[in-house]
Amino acid sequence: MTRPGSSSPLSAYVGVLRARFAPFKATHHAITGHAVRIDGDTARIYAHVRAASG
Repeated sequence: MTRPGSSSPLSAYVGVLRARFAPFKATHHAITGHAVRIDGDTARIYAHVRAASG
């Protein structure tokens, strides 16, 4: 599945993360298989992500 990229101010992103993860005591994210494509001044990364929370 390919999703479009996005950008936002860091403070907005941190606010979203804090709200999302507030209910959890712990989280773990494993990110593997990184593939980076560079085209001029644009770079795209594709990776496999597995996340667990509890």
